[in-house]
Amino acid sequence: MARFPQELVDQIIDNQLDIPTAKSCALVCRAFLRPSQARIFHHLDCIMGFQEPFLRLHGILSESPHLIPHIQSLSIRFHQTPSVHTVPLINLLSTIRSVSLQDIFWTAQSAEVLDAIYCLCRGANLSSLRLSHVVELSGEAVSRLVASPALTDLALSSVRFANTAVVDCLSFQNKIHLTSLELTTSSINLLVPWFLKGGCLSGVRHVTCSWDFRKETTLQSLLDASATSLEELHLDTTFECTPPDLNASSARLIDSPVTALRRPPQNLSLARMATLSSLAVKLLLHPGSFATWLVELIGSQTSPNTLRTIILTVILPPKPGVTDWVLFAQLLDQERFSGLQILELKFERDARTSYEALEKVMADASHAFARLMLSGVFQCRGDENNDNDEGEGEEEEEEEEEEEEEEDEGERDEEDEDEDEEEEEEGKEDKAEEDPWNI
Repeated sequence: MARFPQELVDQIIDNQLDIPTAKSCALVCRAFLRPSQARIFHHLDCIMGFQEPFLRLHGILSESPHLIPHIQSLSIRFHQTPSVHTVPLINLLSTIRSVSLQDIFWTAQSAEVLDAIYCLCRGANLSSLRLSHVVELSGEAVSRLVASPALTDLALSSVRFANTAVVDCLSFQNKIHLTSLELTTSSINLLVPWFLKGGCLSGVRHVTCSWDFRKETTLQSLLDASATSLEELHLDTTFECTPPDLNASSARLIDSPVTALRRPPQNLSLARMATLSSLAVKLLLHPGSFATWLVELIGSQTSPNTLRTIILTVILPPKPGVTDWVLFAQLLDQERFSGLQILELKFERDARTSYEALEKVMADASHAFARLMLSGVFQCRGDENNDNDEGEGEEEEEEEEEEEEEEDEGERDEEDEDEDEEEEEEGKEDKAEEDPWNI
């Protein structure tokens, strides 16, 4: 059998194969074994509270330590209180490059588990750290989690800190240079001043922020600090509101895109952006109130010729108002935005928004951006649920048509059979008349 170059085998297995196929490839020959193992053990997804998988994995890695360097990414979900076997397993993963911690009540974890996590995050190779739905996080914990000198990618999503005094406890054990940063409303005001003090934002190229635009934030400071390096900016303008019929004792915070908001988001400026090439904005508010805000936001960029992609996601309320799309289209038609290659509008429908309202808003936007549409720059997409509903309706219609066709064919077959029988009987009668002796 002709031998493939080992580099080609490694590339195919690493980029093209799923885990079950990689397990089969590991049994083919020695040349397939190492790249298949690297593919199988590249990412581990662990759920705390299940003892047997941890025991089995710890046994495999203890007996075959050559597999440990293959583990590059680790995701830990704290479904339950970690078992006693969690700490020895975490201690084995000293060469990890990416860690994701989810669903953790921080102060409820034992000191042994927290120390193991801190040790893992101090690793010299750790470049990516993502925290999601972490509760009661302290300033000391944050300082110890971002201690790796190789850390470049940091994401804090739905993180609740123990108190607002967390900033006083923040410190840098090692200087870090971030290139990608993701923050939400609860962490912007607390962490951005800390990052600014440590000089961590001057090289950031990718920023994703979900922020409550009704609250004063330090988001503008974040944008200004990364202005000379920022290439991609994603803004998700969320908000929280308390229903008016609930009193303070029973009030609960809800996220709703249909709440009637009378004012646009806080003004942001892209005036200092020198390298911004992609802008994505998701707006959870009435479309009639954001056209001017968008024009001011995008128009504030002093180097618009670097902007290549704009993606806007708009969630429509039950009764969408009139939006001045022409104002936005006139801005982008200017010569200084000649480098724009993609302008995509995505409209998402609220459960109470009619399909007719969605189609009307899409038609108005398409009409305003007619010139950009002809040049292949503008794209307009509706709610995928709408498309799915229409697809399901079309499938049902096709099934009904097929059933009707089958019934018609059945009826035609019965008629043909009756005609054949009549013809046979007539043929027999004719033969009988021709040969009366043929009984």
